[in-house]
Amino acid sequence: MKKSNEYINMIGVILIIILMGINENMIGKSSLERLIVAIILMVIGIGLVIINLISILKK
Repeated sequence: MKKSNEYINMIGVILIIILMGINENMIGKSSLERLIVAIILMVIGIGLVIINLISILKK
C-alpha cells in the first residue's frame, strides 16, 4: 500500500506542475478556461490530501 501511495503522490505532483505551467501560458485565454484549469488543480490537490490522510490514519 505504501508504494502505491508514493506513485499516486508522484503522479499527482507531476500533474499539478504541468497544469500550473498550462495555466501560466493561458494569459490571453478567457477567465473561464483559466478557472477550469484552477478547479482541476484544486481537485487533484484535495484528492492527494485525502489519500494521504487515509493512509496516515490507517497506520
